[in-house]
Amino acid sequence: MISLKNLSKRPLSPDDIRTIAQTLATHSDREAAIVGAAMLESALEDLFRARFVVLTPTEDDAIFAGHGPLSTMSAKIMMAQALNLFSSNVKNDLGTIVKIRNTFAHGQSNFTMDEHAITQACRSLRMKNEADLFIELKRDKSITFSAILTEVEDALEGAPQTIAIFDGIELRMWTDDSLKTKTAFSRTVYYLWLYLHILRSALTQKT
Repeated sequence: MISLKNLSKRPLSPDDIRTIAQTLATHSDREAAIVGAAMLESALEDLFRARFVVLTPTEDDAIFAGHGPLSTMSAKIMMAQALNLFSSNVKNDLGTIVKIRNTFAHGQSNFTMDEHAITQACRSLRMKNEADLFIELKRDKSITFSAILTEVEDALEGAPQTIAIFDGIELRMWTDDSLKTKTAFSRTVYYLWLYLHILRSALTQKT
């Protein structure tokens, strides 16, 4: 039987991605903020694991759990940029997602993403569409576009997207063009997750 600690570390399956996409698109703003940030934090951990030597479960816990040096999402974001894993634009978007997540996680009153402060924060998000994703991917010289990795393709199956082609790669893209704040937040979470997933897969291919 899987433990509570290991349950939180279980890798995302294609079914999980479909469920998360539905949560981001259709559930409450509070659920979207918390689940979206958790999705990105998990992707950051996987990105580090692709860069590190193979860790034992005990070593992994010492780094990512409890009071470990990368136990918080903010620490993961700072370390990833320090290692030059992504640009300041990605760092800033991830930091904004953390602030929005914390607002919903710790807020006791019933508010939504239509609150002025949250709306302003969402307006600062940069990666809201596939064009922004492609700009970041092209900036990273470690990524080659010869073929999309099966793992990425499988993870995207069933999310609210349509097909787009970039340098011969088949990607499934978000199709909701609504300007509502929640959609801007959800789109950014989705594209950030896809970006981190591709980065991790590129690092895995190198090892």
